[in-house]
Amino acid sequence: MAASRLELSKAAFLFLAAALWAAGSVDGQEVGTAELRGRVLLGEDPLPSVRVVLHRVSAGNAGPVDSLRSGADGQFRFGLPSVPDASTFADVWFFSVDHEGVEYFGTPIHGAAQLDSLHVLQVYDTTVAPAAGALLPLSARYTMLEGEPEGWYVTDMMQLVNDGERTLVAGTGGATWVYPLPAGAVDLEIGGEQMAPNAARIVEGALRVTSAIPPGQREVLVRYRLPDPFVTLRYPGVTSEVGLLVREPAPRLAVEGLVSEQPVEMAMGVRYQRYTGAQLVDAVVSVRELVDPPELLLGWVAVSIAMTLTGAGVFAVLRPRDAVARMASAVPAADMDVRMSPFERRQLLLLEVARLDEESPDGTVHEDQRSARRRALLRRVRELGSDAP
Repeated sequence: MAASRLELSKAAFLFLAAALWAAGSVDGQEVGTAELRGRVLLGEDPLPSVRVVLHRVSAGNAGPVDSLRSGADGQFRFGLPSVPDASTFADVWFFSVDHEGVEYFGTPIHGAAQLDSLHVLQVYDTTVAPAAGALLPLSARYTMLEGEPEGWYVTDMMQLVNDGERTLVAGTGGATWVYPLPAGAVDLEIGGEQMAPNAARIVEGALRVTSAIPPGQREVLVRYRLPDPFVTLRYPGVTSEVGLLVREPAPRLAVEGLVSEQPVEMAMGVRYQRYTGAQLVDAVVSVRELVDPPELLLGWVAVSIAMTLTGAGVFAVLRPRDAVARMASAVPAADMDVRMSPFERRQLLLLEVARLDEESPDGTVHEDQRSARRRALLRRVRELGSDAP
């Protein structure tokens, strides 16, 4: 059943992206005309005569509804049947362009105020990655270990950076990016922005990604299962920021290669051991069982866990858990610890959104309360977005 939940349509990712945008929208703006205007750029130059496809996502329905060719200046405009209403999300509109076999997506349009802008979509020429995958730096890697009856689940959120000027694509039988996972990783689940369920798999102990990777920063989220929390985490190349959270109850751990943080009490008594690092180069982090209790016990950090994928953003892949369902109405723990980085807080808030979306209604929380909490969480995600690494 977990696999079926992860086979999210492209439309679902775009719904989440639209919600994130809405969290940062400004109320009280004037109603725009029912016309979506945009421009396609290749580098700094307009891309003429490229086919632009208009898509609509609504409750129970999603798909392309129109297409046209961009003009000599790369611009295009679509007439919409009505002005989008941000208060209802009845319809979400977006456009896409296929360039050299890679599909690029524009900003989701869900409110009238957005129609006042010219939406620019940047596309890139492509280059084939090395067969073994390109070595890309990570601006952040954030790993969470959570014990369950069937084993330990690891959620790995990585922000990789393509600092080139072309989109990386996989050659025949090759990959765009390969990254080592802990030994014994199984039951891979895929999430993250623009990541299809078949875009990655575990091959010989490594995450093998075959989806295109455009220039800039890209979030990849995966979840997998391990037999225990005693793992070796490898960080090839440069990783600017590292975080590791281990949910209690857990064995006493010694983490070599990262720094343990001071204890903090958080909402609902859910506690995590927390470790951090910065500017790691070809690093190896070892997590082993601590046999003799140390004089200074590693600190506690408790957090409310939640998320979403995105669309061309971001992705929702985590399984709903009973403990998390009870946390749905708690104060966002990611905002309670000021020592956590904006990236850490943003990811935890996204995880809480996703789990709130996947939680099965049981009558204990009114739908209006759920909606209000979701909007509040998304507003904080939007506010933290500009500070993310």
